[in-house]
Amino acid sequence: LTGLTRDLTSGSETSALQVHLQAVTDTLEWFSAQLTPYPYKQLSLLFTPEFGPSGYALPQVILMSHRLAVRARPATDAGFDQRYRRTAHEAAHQWFGHQIGYGVEADGSFLIESLAKYAELVLIEQRYGKEAMQSLVDYERQRYQHALRGRLTATRAIIDASSSPDVYA
Repeated sequence: LTGLTRDLTSGSETSALQVHLQAVTDTLEWFSAQLTPYPYKQLSLLFTPEFGPSGYALPQVILMSHRLAVRARPATDAGFDQRYRRTAHEAAHQWFGHQIGYGVEADGSFLIESLAKYAELVLIEQRYGKEAMQSLVDYERQRYQHALRGRLTATRAIIDASSSPDVYA
């Protein structure tokens, strides 16, 4: 991350560098205490041009959207920093996706994303408090309801979720 310091620390608000490092540190500490320590010596965050998803985790590497991870500013009404949320979520995939369910397509998005979302919620509550965690739950509920309004097909059972709104919200 040191090579990106100038880009990540511009602006008067909490720097993106501080937010991302805090999210990774909190995630590593929480998983070490609750599940198992991070099994590798290194975890790299790479900030990329827009490629589709806001973040994508590979073993030992997290790809993050530059627009959403570096240039985004924290929303003042949410009670938490979206940059922190995204980084904690992607860091959680080092366990949920690369330790549990890695490469098993049947486990797919529902299991992996649900567990990463759970860790994200726990970490938001731990760092920002219960109201911020509830704000995130409300955000996800609105996101899901918005997606349902645009559906032309019947809603499938959540356990068989394959669409992005079902998986992430």
